[in-house]
Amino acid sequence: WVVPLDGGAPTQLTERTNPLDEPRWTPRWSPDGAWIAYISSRSGERNNDDLWVVSPDGKHDRQLTTGLLVNSDGFWAPDSRRIAIVAMAEIEHWYGDDNDLWLIDLDDVRPRRITKHGGVTHRRDGGTLAWSVDGETVYARSLANGAAEISAVRLSDGLITRVTNMGGVVSDFAFNSASDPGTFALVHATQVSPPEIAICAAEGGLPAPLTNVASRVQTPLASPIRMPFRSWDGVYCDAYLYLPPGFAAGRRYPALVQVHGGGTNSHANGWHPVEQFLSQRGFIVYAVEYRGSSGYGRDFAGLSWGDWGGGQTRDAIGAGEFLRRKPYVGRIGIYGGSYGGYLTLHAITSAPQAFDAAADLYGITNRFDYFDRSDRVGRIFVTRDYGGRAPRDAPDAYLRASTHHQLQRIATPLLVLHGAEDKRVPPVQSEEVVAALRANNVPHEYVVYPGEGHGFRLREHRIDAYERLAAWFTRHLGAGE
Repeated sequence: WVVPLDGGAPTQLTERTNPLDEPRWTPRWSPDGAWIAYISSRSGERNNDDLWVVSPDGKHDRQLTTGLLVNSDGFWAPDSRRIAIVAMAEIEHWYGDDNDLWLIDLDDVRPRRITKHGGVTHRRDGGTLAWSVDGETVYARSLANGAAEISAVRLSDGLITRVTNMGGVVSDFAFNSASDPGTFALVHATQVSPPEIAICAAEGGLPAPLTNVASRVQTPLASPIRMPFRSWDGVYCDAYLYLPPGFAAGRRYPALVQVHGGGTNSHANGWHPVEQFLSQRGFIVYAVEYRGSSGYGRDFAGLSWGDWGGGQTRDAIGAGEFLRRKPYVGRIGIYGGSYGGYLTLHAITSAPQAFDAAADLYGITNRFDYFDRSDRVGRIFVTRDYGGRAPRDAPDAYLRASTHHQLQRIATPLLVLHGAEDKRVPPVQSEEVVAALRANNVPHEYVVYPGEGHGFRLREHRIDAYERLAAWFTRHLGAGE
C-alpha cells in the first residue's frame, strides 16, 4: 500500500504478496522514487522468497529473482538501478554460512553473487545493508568465530574487510544519511554487557557509546572462557564456559550443557542473560557450538547436512562427557530452546544415562507432525536441510530426525516449557513428550505460558522460566560441594 502523508485514501499496489507466510521484510523506495522493492513468496515455491519491484501507482510489478531464498530487504544503490540483497541459492541449506551478498541490476536482472564464501549474516526482521556514496561498496554484518561485525564488501571483486573490530556481536547498524554516510549508529553487545547503542565514523575510529545499560547491572557477570572440546569423530567444537562467582578449583559444581537454538544459528560472543543467570545461581554452564553452527565456515556447517539429530546429538553428549572428566564438575544437566530443546530430547533418548536432568524449552519431537503444523518458516527450515524434500519424499530421514518413537527411553528428569500460541513449534510437540513422561512415571514438570509464541517475551514469563530452570536443576543436580 501507499499512504499519502498529508492524508487521503491509501492505494493498494499488490495482491497476495506473502500468501504463504507473515510478511517478514520491509518495502523500500528507490532514491528516485520510481520503484518500491519488496520480498514476496507469491511464486508458491515453499523454499523461495523472491525480490520484486512495483511502481508507486501499482501498474508495473516485476519479479527480479527466481530460485533464491532472500534473507534481507532490498537495499537500493544511489543510482536507483541496482539492489543489494543477502540471499542463498535454492540448492543450499538454510545456514548462516551460506548467506552471500547478491546484486541485481534493473537492466540485467540476472542475480550476481558478490561474495563467494558465505558468512554474511542477516536479521529475521529485515536485516541491514548500506551503500557507499560512490556505489562501489556495500556495508553488511558478517559473522566469524563468534563475533558479528560490520564489514565493507567491495563490489568489483567481493573483497570483505572489517569496518569494526569490537569483539562481541553487532546486531544492527544504520548510517546517518544515505547522501552523506559519514557516521553510523550500531547496536553492540558482549558477554558482560547488554546491547548498547554507539556511533562510529565510517572512515574508522573508536565507537562512542550513547547508552549505558550495563551500569544498571548490580551483580558481577561471568566472562566465559572459550574452551573447545574434541567430539566423537575428532572434530573440535567451540564452546563457552561460564563459571559461577567465587569459583574454586577445589570444589565440585553442578554443570549444564547448553545447546543453542536454530540448528544453524550460533551461541556467539554476545549477551546471554539465561546463562549469566544460571551461572549466578551456582552452575557451571558450557554453551556448545555444535556442528552446523554458523560462523565457522561452510565445511563445518555442512557436517550436519541431512543429519539432524545425528552428529549434533553426539556433540552434545560429548560435551557432557568432556565436563564429567573435570575434577570441578559434579552432576550434569542439559537444556536448550527450540532446536536446542530438540537436541536435548535427542540426547536423553539416545543416551538415557548421559545426563542427570534436562530441560526442553519449546523443542520438536515429531518431524512429521511438525511439517504439517508449523508455519512456513519452520517448514523451510527443515525441508531445505533435506534438499527441499517433504516427509513423504524422505520418510526414513524424517524418522531418524525425530524422537517421538523413542520417548519411552527417557529416564532423565525433564522440565518442559512452552508458549501456548507458538506457531513455529506448536505446543502439541511438548504435549506428546509429556504424555510419554506421564505414562512411564518419569519425574517431570510441564508449564505452558499463555499468550506466548516461539520464545518467551513477557517479563514475568521470562523471570518465571529462569527461576524454574534454576530450581529444577538445583533439585536434581544439587548445589556446589
